[in-house]
Amino acid sequence: MTHQLYQQFRQADKAQKVSVRTLNIPGTSDTSPYFLSLKDIRDTFPNAQYFELNGQPISFLPDHDGTRPQCIAFYPDKILDVLTDEPQSDKSNAVTHDSTRVEPDIQNLEHPRLTSSSLVPFVAHNVEQTTIIKSESHDLQGRMLSLLLKAEMKEDKLLAQQDMMIKLQLEAKVKNDKILALQMEAKEKDDKMLALQQEAKQKDDK
Repeated sequence: MTHQLYQQFRQADKAQKVSVRTLNIPGTSDTSPYFLSLKDIRDTFPNAQYFELNGQPISFLPDHDGTRPQCIAFYPDKILDVLTDEPQSDKSNAVTHDSTRVEPDIQNLEHPRLTSSSLVPFVAHNVEQTTIIKSESHDLQGRMLSLLLKAEMKEDKLLAQQDMMIKLQLEAKVKNDKILALQMEAKEKDDKMLALQQEAKQKDDK
């Protein structure tokens, strides 16, 4: 089951998370590209027009005919700044448009047609991100396995030391028992010797 992903946005003192969308593209294995629609962002930031990451403008994803659909790529673990005016760099590089050109319908801008050809760069971006995440996951699993093996080796060593201590304690007990037996035997001999001496003394006294 896939967990819902979120993109962090910031405008002045306001910081909010916006849900990330996925789009299944045929021929891309199990990798689904992630993107955020301008409409979803405007539900939280109504005046949002453009976005920046670390002071650099973020371009909208291109579609098949070269226009800019109203969606942007997903940047995991990053905070995007929300702008209400067009970035200065975009203004300086903008192409002069005919003053009689009719503005596109806002509903079409918020719901652009996304095709496989328009998302080729986007898919490549997400494939690269997925590869990095999988590599980091494999590294983490390797470290965890190494730690588990070390812990198991230490546990085996500790058990071996405990077995050795028990064995030494048993050997010491056997030796102590032998010493006690010898002491008892010596005491019995001493008692017999003392009894013989007393018996001999009594005979001498008679």
